[in-house]
Amino acid sequence: AATIVGGTPPKILVEAIRRARVRVDDSRLWVEVDESESGKGCKRVESRVKVGVDEVKFVVSLLVEVTKVVKKYGGALHSGVGFSVPLDSRPVVVLHDVSRHSLVEKMVGAIIRFGKNARVVAITGRVDAGMVDACSVAGVEVIAVWRSPVLSGILRAEELGITIVYVRNGMVKVLTHPERIAV
Repeated sequence: AATIVGGTPPKILVEAIRRARVRVDDSRLWVEVDESESGKGCKRVESRVKVGVDEVKFVVSLLVEVTKVVKKYGGALHSGVGFSVPLDSRPVVVLHDVSRHSLVEKMVGAIIRFGKNARVVAITGRVDAGMVDACSVAGVEVIAVWRSPVLSGILRAEELGITIVYVRNGMVKVLTHPERIAV
């Protein structure tokens, strides 16, 4: 039995744990839950921002430059930047991590904890459903990526009202909710 410090766990977590399948294999513990459990509690992001194509390109170009500097010194494999809207040349969040998932969690934590109004983020990793879920918690409306997103991320973004924009080599492809991107 686990001890919960600081109160009782949320009801949704307790229910998910009850339905989890647990097995032990050699020295590993495997816990499986139905995918339908992921994303519960995430709220749909309502459209409020409009971002131009050139602004999206700028955000990703800044991400590329930040990544080059970090990698030059043997740093993290993934980077992310977050901007408030209207966009200016200074990001409100710049973070790095070896894990794309941890990077997004750190960005969301920083946005919430420090009251940053980052409505547009750009990240280097492939975006999946869990990363989109995390972004929705912080109210992120546009996720710009320079690596192809995972299908689960595209489907979740469509469901949660988040725009995913794929930017690579000057090409901009809006994958979900194009109403936020001004041409």
